[in-house]
Amino acid sequence: MCLTAGGTLAQALDTLSREIARDAKSDDIYPLVRTAVHAAAAKAVPHRRRHAHARRKDNDVFAGLPYAEQQQVLEAVIMVFPAAYEPLSPDYCDAANRIAEFLPKINDMTLPCLSIGGVAIFAYLHHRTGAVRVSVDLDETWTTLCRVDSTVPVRVDVGDTIVFDDSNQARATNAIVPAPLHGIAAQFTPDEVECLVRTAAETFGTAKENRSTRQLDLVGRAHAALMREYGEEETP
Repeated sequence: MCLTAGGTLAQALDTLSREIARDAKSDDIYPLVRTAVHAAAAKAVPHRRRHAHARRKDNDVFAGLPYAEQQQVLEAVIMVFPAAYEPLSPDYCDAANRIAEFLPKINDMTLPCLSIGGVAIFAYLHHRTGAVRVSVDLDETWTTLCRVDSTVPVRVDVGDTIVFDDSNQARATNAIVPAPLHGIAAQFTPDEVECLVRTAAETFGTAKENRSTRQLDLVGRAHAALMREYGEEETP
């Protein structure tokens, strides 16, 4: 966002405030947003000018700022207001990351939390499961991050392993993790599919004449995996 020809810093800040309010879930937050944006801009004004204007009757810290300094103030402000950029663009992500909040546990009703983009990510030690537990709350996710199908692009890495990936990139490259089931398999949970595969493995060697080459291959692979699990050798 740049100052338009003949435009003022205050006008640019108002435009930014309207863009943020438009994308927010609340319908009537423009006055609050405008106050926050202007306050951020006032802090970004060079200290020497803040001090000088504090003694003026109009107390307008933007008054008399040269164009170059007005643009610098505007750029400093939009760095912490992601709505100034295209959603998930490099600048949007950078701005959102700059205003992330780290919240510690303060009582028995709270947990350590990272809040970014409206997403609350809780990471804490859990005594009942005896583990480091991570949970994600997407209820307050910024609307600019939500897809048209109301889902939120999420990817989870543990070390160098991707354990969950429904990011926009994964969808575009058909590389979602875990891979979604299709056909009638989509009607079953992963645990149920596991049960079906084990059941098929136990039928290895029977009714071969009624099975296709592909079915025989799949049942054979399932049986081999089952035998490895049991620590037994395959039956020839």
